[in-house]
Amino acid sequence: MDNPHPWAETLPLLYEHLWARLIRGVHDRHAPARHPVLATVSAQGGHRPAP
Repeated sequence: MDNPHPWAETLPLLYEHLWARLIRGVHDRHAPARHPVLATVSAQGGHRPAP
């Protein structure tokens, strides 16, 4: 089976893919990266309470 995410196999490819998506988000208001959201989880996989 082919890898559906070949860009995630090496760090340089991952960076290239990530930057391309972020740049597209700047120029295309319909791009998913237009409004990036980051989240954190605890080591157990649950939400991390605010400090």
